[in-house]
Amino acid sequence: MAAHGGGRGFAGGEQIGGGGRGGGRGRGGGGGGAHRGGLGQGQGRGGAERGGHRDARRGRGGGAGSGPTGGRGAPPAPRHAEMDVLSGEVEAKMAVAEEMASPAQAAAARREDNYEAVPSSSQAAAAASSSGGLPPASSKAVVFPARPGLGTVGGRCRVRANHFVVHLADKAIYHHDVAITPESKSRERNRTIIKELVRLHQQYMDGRSPVYDGRKGLFTAGPLPFTNREFVVKIANPDRGNQGEKEFKVTIKDAAKLDMYSLKQFLAGRQRELPLDTIQALDIALRECPSSRYISISRSFFSQGFGHGGDIGSGVECWRGYYQSLRPTQMGLSLNIDISATAFYKAQPVINFALEYLNIRDASRRLYDQDRLKLKKALKGVRVVATHRSDKSMRYKITGITSAPFDQDGTRVSVIQYFKRQYNYSLKYTNRPCLQAGSDNRPIYLPMEHTRRRTGILRLACERPAQREGSILEIANRNSYGSDNHAKEFGINVTNQLALIDARVLPAPRLKYHDSGREKVCNPSVGQWNMTNKRMLNGGSIKYWACLTFASRMHLDEVRLFCNNLVGVCNNIGMQINGRPCVDIRQARQDNLDAAVRTIHRQSTELLSQQGVIGQQPELLIIVLPDTNASVFYGRIKRLCETEIGVMSQCCLPKNVQKGGQQYLLNLSLKINVKVVALMDWPEVSKYICLVSSQSHREEIIADLFTEMKDSQKGLVYGGMIRELLLSFYRANGGHKPGRIIFYRDGVSEGQFSQVLLYEMDAIHKACASLEGGYLPPVTFVVVQKRHHTRLFPEDHRARDQMDRSGNILPGTVVDTKICHPSEFDFYLCSHSCIQGTSRPTHYHVLFEESHFSADALQTLTYNLCYTYARCTRSVSIVPPAYYAHLAAFRARHYLDEGHSDQGSSSSASGSRLHDHAVPVKPLPKVKENVKQFMFYCGSQKMKDPTSYIEMEESSNTLGGAAVAAGMEPAADVEAAVEEPGEEGARAGAISPLPAAAEAAPPSAGRGGGRGAVGVPAVGDLSGEMKGKMVVSPSSGGPRAGEGSSPSPVAAVAAQGQATVKMEKEPSQAAAPAATLPPASSKAVTFPARPGFGTVGRRCSIRANHFLVQVVEKLPVYDGRKSIYTAGPLPFQAKEFVVKHTNPGKGNARVDEYKVIIKQASKIDLYTLQQFLAGRQRELPQDTIQALDIALRERPTTKYVSISRSFFSQSFGHGGDIGSGTECWRGYYQSLRPTQMGLSLNIDISVTAFYKAQSVMDFAVQYLNIRDISRRLSDQDRLKLKKALKGVRVVATHRKEKSIRYKITGIPSAPLNELMFDLDGTRISVVQYFKKQYNYSLKYVNWPCLQTGSDSRPRYLPMEVCSILEGQRYSKKLTENQVTSILKLTCERPAQRESSIIEIVKWNSYGNDDCAKEFGIKVANQLALVDARVLPTPRLKYHDSGREKVCNPSIGQWNMINKRMVNGGSINHWACLTFASRMHPNDIRMFCNDLVGMCNNIGMQINTRPCVDIVKAEQRNIEAAIRNIHRQSAEVLGKQGLTGQQLQLLIIILPDVAGTIKRLCDTEVGVITQCCRPRNVQKGGKQYLENLALKINVKVGGRNTVLEDALHRRIPLLTDYPTIVFGADVTHPSPGEDASPSIAAVVASMDWPEVTKYKCLVCAQRHRQEIIADLFTEVKDPVKGIVRGGMIRELLVSFYKATGSKPSRIIFYRDGVSEGQFSQVLLYEMDAIRKACASLQEGYLPRVTFVVVQKRHHTRLFPENHRDLMDRSGNILPGTVVDTKICHPSEFDFYLCSHSGIKGTSRPTHYHVLFDENGFGADTLQTLTYNLCYTYSRCTRAVSIVPPAYYAHLGAFRARYYMEEDQSDQGSSSSAMTRMHERSMKSLPEVKENVKQFMFYC
Repeated sequence: MAAHGGGRGFAGGEQIGGGGRGGGRGRGGGGGGAHRGGLGQGQGRGGAERGGHRDARRGRGGGAGSGPTGGRGAPPAPRHAEMDVLSGEVEAKMAVAEEMASPAQAAAARREDNYEAVPSSSQAAAAASSSGGLPPASSKAVVFPARPGLGTVGGRCRVRANHFVVHLADKAIYHHDVAITPESKSRERNRTIIKELVRLHQQYMDGRSPVYDGRKGLFTAGPLPFTNREFVVKIANPDRGNQGEKEFKVTIKDAAKLDMYSLKQFLAGRQRELPLDTIQALDIALRECPSSRYISISRSFFSQGFGHGGDIGSGVECWRGYYQSLRPTQMGLSLNIDISATAFYKAQPVINFALEYLNIRDASRRLYDQDRLKLKKALKGVRVVATHRSDKSMRYKITGITSAPFDQDGTRVSVIQYFKRQYNYSLKYTNRPCLQAGSDNRPIYLPMEHTRRRTGILRLACERPAQREGSILEIANRNSYGSDNHAKEFGINVTNQLALIDARVLPAPRLKYHDSGREKVCNPSVGQWNMTNKRMLNGGSIKYWACLTFASRMHLDEVRLFCNNLVGVCNNIGMQINGRPCVDIRQARQDNLDAAVRTIHRQSTELLSQQGVIGQQPELLIIVLPDTNASVFYGRIKRLCETEIGVMSQCCLPKNVQKGGQQYLLNLSLKINVKVVALMDWPEVSKYICLVSSQSHREEIIADLFTEMKDSQKGLVYGGMIRELLLSFYRANGGHKPGRIIFYRDGVSEGQFSQVLLYEMDAIHKACASLEGGYLPPVTFVVVQKRHHTRLFPEDHRARDQMDRSGNILPGTVVDTKICHPSEFDFYLCSHSCIQGTSRPTHYHVLFEESHFSADALQTLTYNLCYTYARCTRSVSIVPPAYYAHLAAFRARHYLDEGHSDQGSSSSASGSRLHDHAVPVKPLPKVKENVKQFMFYCGSQKMKDPTSYIEMEESSNTLGGAAVAAGMEPAADVEAAVEEPGEEGARAGAISPLPAAAEAAPPSAGRGGGRGAVGVPAVGDLSGEMKGKMVVSPSSGGPRAGEGSSPSPVAAVAAQGQATVKMEKEPSQAAAPAATLPPASSKAVTFPARPGFGTVGRRCSIRANHFLVQVVEKLPVYDGRKSIYTAGPLPFQAKEFVVKHTNPGKGNARVDEYKVIIKQASKIDLYTLQQFLAGRQRELPQDTIQALDIALRERPTTKYVSISRSFFSQSFGHGGDIGSGTECWRGYYQSLRPTQMGLSLNIDISVTAFYKAQSVMDFAVQYLNIRDISRRLSDQDRLKLKKALKGVRVVATHRKEKSIRYKITGIPSAPLNELMFDLDGTRISVVQYFKKQYNYSLKYVNWPCLQTGSDSRPRYLPMEVCSILEGQRYSKKLTENQVTSILKLTCERPAQRESSIIEIVKWNSYGNDDCAKEFGIKVANQLALVDARVLPTPRLKYHDSGREKVCNPSIGQWNMINKRMVNGGSINHWACLTFASRMHPNDIRMFCNDLVGMCNNIGMQINTRPCVDIVKAEQRNIEAAIRNIHRQSAEVLGKQGLTGQQLQLLIIILPDVAGTIKRLCDTEVGVITQCCRPRNVQKGGKQYLENLALKINVKVGGRNTVLEDALHRRIPLLTDYPTIVFGADVTHPSPGEDASPSIAAVVASMDWPEVTKYKCLVCAQRHRQEIIADLFTEVKDPVKGIVRGGMIRELLVSFYKATGSKPSRIIFYRDGVSEGQFSQVLLYEMDAIRKACASLQEGYLPRVTFVVVQKRHHTRLFPENHRDLMDRSGNILPGTVVDTKICHPSEFDFYLCSHSGIKGTSRPTHYHVLFDENGFGADTLQTLTYNLCYTYSRCTRAVSIVPPAYYAHLGAFRARYYMEEDQSDQGSSSSAMTRMHERSMKSLPEVKENVKQFMFYC
């Protein structure tokens, strides 16, 4: 459970801070797991700190930290003892004065090394249950908004921050897990054990100095010489007074090597997830030295050596120390150091503490029960040492205090006699109860008089800024980090100066007052102003009021005079208050409080009725509090007036009433005025309505923001605070709904960011949607953090213009650089002027942003709002809605009845109730409606005095001048650094609207209610970019520390909103965002949200093969591996079963027995799936989808052959022989897909090849195409057959009694008659064995046999006795004939395919599927009808010399008639080489003439004569022939005087194999080739020649056509600035080719703005590796140093040389990536792109859009009506785009069918944007992608995928020809796999430069 931080100081005062819920990023407190990450321990490596990210956001366990346990008890004899206190021991438990925390809270507060704590799982569950539904199950997917840029508004200045820059050496850090047995919960003891271990076993430490976290983590700067080792350590036993030794077993084992690279990436802003474990290790290394020297509390260290000690009363003294934490910031790692002070119990006898604490003078009298309970709370959990034994001192932990003294109930004999007899000690204070240690069932009783205690309490210290800065520097110098051996060991170097930060001072807003005053507009000075010459903007009206006094020492005349003066002041500054009360002033006794208040209210009402004012009651009750115990009566009065009677009250302390004075009266008038405000106001933003609720103990998430309740009559009834406040706003503002919401959320630690955001944003959305369908106003969610340790100091403490009177930085100072988050949107703002001490700026962190705030806009808005606080004439330190929410939550705590039972803090109560969220939460009494509509909470403020909770009347400079009166909010002006675990009161929230227009005028006073002296910011100050905002500020928190199982915490939400306003982005916002860097961990990757839906194009409707699936929360289903799913719980947690099953592999002759263990793993969360489908959650709940998918697959899995996600059966028809021993089976594909319309079931027709069920001999004959089976197999055929049959299952048929199944593992090289093996010591051949054993004569003895089993224990089976089993997929590479056969069988026109899909759905009958029913799955029986658009066709530009200069393609096609290439290439030197033996040379010569003629006719310039005559060569001599014709051509050109020239084109009439030719010409000879098949050359034809001409033109550097819009630079985000378009693909070897590498190809456009020419680079990489390894490379050269290269870098350089410009924008189309690889590919390849750019020029980071291109999917689109809106093949029209319904619920993706189908059913291409810095809209990217599809150079048709991705595929396919095939027999063996990795890294041969510069791959 999280520890909640200390006191609260909103207006700039230094508060009781410290552990737990603080705002500081380096703060500790509490353990627990972490969703946004966790640095620190908890129990092990728990804790929580938010990374970047987004999320990671990943907690590392957690659990309760704990302080030292003390002893386990005295000897078994009488369970009694006595004790004494040890000085210098701390338990951070006590909150303030008399309130003590429970042990669980103390444990949370004691946790060290935590950045921030998060709610426990039980809290999460409680929040879920209370909000009416399960919350999102994970916050990993949460990524917070990136910084929108840095602010510019305000005067620039520089300040110093208490952050010290940390430099890291590049050292490897290793993490080791530590297990200590028996387990010790004391960190101090654990450290002693490890320290002793290191001392005794230095030889095992390898000379290293490990650092230890005190729990389970050990870190070293390098590996240890073992991976797992156990040690035995003995230390002195502190539980027995250090007498004797205690033995511990310590096990150290390797856990992980920490990732320093990820930390650097995070600090550079290139990844969003903070590497918590690395930060943790470095932080522990820096804490190791001070942990051994000082007392450690959370992240602070204390010692009396730091000075400032002294008695501060109640048995405690003050110790001074410092806070230290590593922080990731924009400037890198920084060490945040601040001054801390805390209070410690004095080392003294417990009896002395009790007398001092209870303020008792007579020690002999018996304790009252109330005093005993108070003392019990104060001492529970305190560790004491018993001093009554002279031989040794024993330690114990107090668990309670007995109710009976020694001399009662027979106790006198046992305890007194025992101490007298056992220790010869006479007890003195026998009337006192004794302390109890141990458990309730085995207690140990200890007299107080000889026990001394040890624990700690936190309190504050105060220093002026210059003094504090000096103290911080002194601490840094004292620690001497440069001499710290552990810091050196880990390569940590800490600078010795505070960071100097660029800051800005925002201008103060102008405040508007009433026109009747002399000053109508006020300009505050240094955060302050006064009420001189001013009147309230809207003064409230009070006709009926009364006064009641409980001050017995005051005369009624004094009270009467005070009331007259107060009324006079109110009227003077703009209110209208009746001069006479309803009834005379009444005086009452404090013991009759309830009756007195009710009586004066009743009398006032009766008097008004007598005067004819029926139904009216007093509007204000002024109450003078009792002279003593005012705080107690204050709470009772507020509860009575606000929740029972329903009257507004103003309480006053008697001493203030007596003093009176104009200042005090003015302050009261400000409060009274806002307490009579009746309406939420917009656009003034000054009046707030507040709602409060109670919730589970220490639950941070506000449970009642939105509620759903099922009513038997009304059905679902919606409610909750947000909904009610939205309705209130609607009514108050003339029926206007808020057009925007700004949500200021207080009280959230960084570890809770993700959880709080997920739950509360979901509640906000639900509340809005419950009011009106589709009502979802944009929300900005800002966390407000005051509890952190960042301090800002003026750069020069002597420059008076840089600071206020207290020496602090000026109000309005804002910092969003250096010390802020590396990439997220946060800033520090000091909005107040401090009175004393050092100001603490408030940290604002934006977690969710839909309103497009710029940095300036949000900073200015927040600062301006700080001037609208109603209770004083000063700007406050945190934004008022958050401040008001805190006040309201604190006020509501008075509504809770306080219990005083003895069980309130018992171990059982605090232990069980604290975490038992099943215990119902007692609701708060409802605030009366006539009170709730006002700002009734303005007045309740926690006082400096920890024992008093009384209304604080703020004072301010209302009379002019600079005087500051006493009573000015101490929390606002006194700063100190203090550590405290607890915080009372839950915070609240507020909603507030902003001005909608600059010309809006302030409303008149008649609008209903006053605004205090503050008024509102003058017109225009909050307009502009802040128009239309609705400010929401909730804040929630736990009870006061020390309440144990006290009443539930209170959550409050105060609200104010605005009318709907259309928001228009400013130009700066509309522009593309600044370049950002991708995350470096796939966990933190979140892909861009959809920027909207496209609108361009003609709208139409089409059908998609997706069937809507409905899931209802409700026969087990099994995935075939390790998971089984049930629609409900099983009646056991874990159970073992025994199953017997006949073994088909042994011919069903043997029954095998299996043990099956089933144990419960988890409950699948359907809520997260619903949230994902609704777009409210970014992380797909994969386990939920998987479970539902398996349920739908259960039945077909038992009926059909299942392959991946498809099912096949011969019963589906369309089977047939496709050659080579294979046949085609038909089936269907099925997969659940999360889409915008919900879950959909994607069903498509599938066809694949299977082995025919036949004898292996027949298969071999067909596969090898052998006619003479009697001849011996060649080795080449054997290897070919071995690859084809490896892994195939066969059945042996030579045994009649049974058939046994085997799996083929190989084929030996020896034939059957030569293959010998040992049988009973005799060598025998396989032929002889079969004759002898089975009387079977083998026929084909010249053929090899099949091998099954392993190489070490082989089994040999003749092929003729084996048959291939049916239903085995043929997974090897298909031949061209096989592919053709399958296409013929599967090719279906769209209407036919659609019918086949519907037939499959009917066949499967999902409605009758028992498993689907069991899991509540309903599948629609019709294809989804989807809205689509047909994009307009682009115009293509051709050369002006042609008759048609511009072409308008029709249905994705055009031709070259009357057109000439826009840039025709020139070829002067060419030749022709033929390997076609059956073609006559004249036919080839005629073909070449026709080809040259065609090229010249359509725009090229080609010499009509070749360099040399056409050469004919034999196929067996390919290489020599090519080299000869190339050499002969060069010689001929040399003779013609063209020395150095060579062939520009070589036309080759192909033999059977083309691969050798391409490899030779591209990589060795260096000549562009155009290969032609003999049959095509013979056919010829104009179309064929035209296509060849198009290819040849681009191969020699020409352009065929360009987009007309590109020439005129009319393509958005492409032609405005130099843009390079990349395409990338990786091709993998065919199945079975285990020794082949994968080939990666990257192409990039080299012409801008035309974007038609692409240069291609290729590389080989590891087998089946998808990530492209060579995008960027760094090689260390001994001479040149670091040499940088890679494909991206080379292509960028080529683009620069070709265009003369650097690309300002990169568009990266990435082909071949599956969805499961998105994150990994994006991370690595974006990082490579960034590095490649940065390597060319420092700071060069062009904006990147990264789009994945997917062709391998099963979505098909059909025309809605098969009679229109389709092309000639019956397919949808080219340009059809879909981005609705079947697309991703929230991310940026679309389906685009860019081509016209020729045969079969078109498959649209799926484009998914993974990263976008260019700000592409849906229309822009869809249109660009479609238009590019018309620029493909090899034909006059639009192609199906974007050309750069297409070219990359061609390039990678071409490069596979460059690899030599492996024909060895070891191609697939295990040893070959080793060589495969070596081979896979072998680089491809380089393509020659004169080839590479052209599009040679086309």
